[in-house]
Amino acid sequence: MLYSVLYAFIFTTLFAGSLFANDISADALTLALRAQEQIKLDSSFAVKVDSGLVAARNTTEAINNIHAIPDYDPYMMILKTEATWSQSWKDGNVFTGEKFIDSLSLEFKLDSVVYRNRFSDYFLLYFAEPLKISLLAEMFEKQDDIVWAEPNGTIGDGNNIEMVQLNDSLHLAFSLGWGDCLAGCINRYYWYISVYKTDSSYNGVQQEERPREFTTPYLYRWNIPDRYPITMFMSIDSILSQIESSEVWWIRRHCIESLWRLYAYDYPWVGEDLQSRSVWDTLKSELSLKHNDILGVLNRSIGDSVRYVRESANFALDKIQTITHIEAAIIPEQEIVVNNYPNPFNAITTFEISVPRNQNINLDIYNILGQKVATILSEVSISGTYKVFWDASLYAGGIYIYRLVSKNQIKHGKILFVK
Repeated sequence: MLYSVLYAFIFTTLFAGSLFANDISADALTLALRAQEQIKLDSSFAVKVDSGLVAARNTTEAINNIHAIPDYDPYMMILKTEATWSQSWKDGNVFTGEKFIDSLSLEFKLDSVVYRNRFSDYFLLYFAEPLKISLLAEMFEKQDDIVWAEPNGTIGDGNNIEMVQLNDSLHLAFSLGWGDCLAGCINRYYWYISVYKTDSSYNGVQQEERPREFTTPYLYRWNIPDRYPITMFMSIDSILSQIESSEVWWIRRHCIESLWRLYAYDYPWVGEDLQSRSVWDTLKSELSLKHNDILGVLNRSIGDSVRYVRESANFALDKIQTITHIEAAIIPEQEIVVNNYPNPFNAITTFEISVPRNQNINLDIYNILGQKVATILSEVSISGTYKVFWDASLYAGGIYIYRLVSKNQIKHGKILFVK
C-alpha cells in the first residue's frame, strides 16, 4: 500500500500542470521519452503510444493498474558547476550571460533554477515541457565548466510497462509483482501484448502471459525484460544457426546478445543458466574454436532488416573484440581468477579464487558507500585454488562490492544480496 501511495504521489508531482497532461497519459509520456532519440517530446509518437496503451489494456483487466516506471523526472535536471556565470542562477535568474548555456535554456524552455547546498552544492533546473533529460544532460556537459549534469531518478511500486516499436506496431510487456533482479530471482508475472493500427483504430493482441519462472531457460518475447538466458542452446553452432536462419527477429537478437555475454562473464548472469551450469560451461569452452565463425555471423547481422538486431550486432562485435584484445595482452600464468556464485544470492555466496603463484592476497567486502564490512581472505601466500564463503545474513540486503588486492593486481565486482 505504501508503495502504491508513493507511486501515485510521484506521478501526480511529475505531471501536474503539464501542457500535455490532459491529452497524454503519464505512462505514454514515460514510454515515448524512453523510446525516442531526440530531446524534445515527440507529441505525435506519444499520442500513438497512448492509443496503444488503451488498446493493450482492453485485452485484459489484469493489467489496468500497471504503470510505466519513469526513468527520471522529465521536467527536472540536477547540475553541478562552480563557474562564475552560475552566480546568476544562485540569484534566481534563468539566464546567465553565458552564450551556450543560455541558448540551451532558451531552446528547451528552462523555467526556473533552484540552488541547493546540503551535502554538496548543486542546481535544480526545471523545464516547462517534458524532455528526454538524459540526452539534455549530455548537451549541458559539453560546457567545460560544468562538473556534471544528470537526470533526477524516480521510484515506483515495482509494477512496470516496457515497450519496443517495430514498424507500425508497438510491443508491450506488463509486469506485476515484487523483486526483479537480473538473475530473475524473485516473484513476477508478465503479459506480452502487441498493438497494431488498422485504419484509424488500434487493436491489441495478447501474445502470452506467464509467471516469472527461472528453472528452465526461456527465450523472452521481444527480449522484454532485458534478459538473455543461454542454456537452451546446446552448442555455439545452434546459436549461430538461429541468428542466420530464424524468421523471428527477437530470437535473432536474443542469440546475438547471448554470445557477447558468454565472452564477458565467467559465470552465468541470469537465473535460468544457473540451473544448467554444465551447458553454460560447454558453450563458453567453444568460444575460442568458433571465434571466427562468431565474428562472421555478427558482421552479416549488421545488415539485418530489424533495427534492434542491427544494434545488438554492432554492440556485440565491439564488446567481443574489446574483450579478446584485452585477453590477448594478459599472461595467463600471472592472472588471478575470481569467480563468485551464486550472484544474486540469499545469505551465503561462494568465492572461488585461483592463485597461480605464491603471493599475498586480500579479499574484502564493501557496501555501496565504500565502507568495508567484511574481510574474507587476509594475506594468503600459497598458490592454488581457494573456496571461501561469505555469510551476509547479518547485513542489510542490497548491492555490495568485493575487492581482491595482490601485489600487482586489483579485482573487484558487484554482488547482490537479496534478503
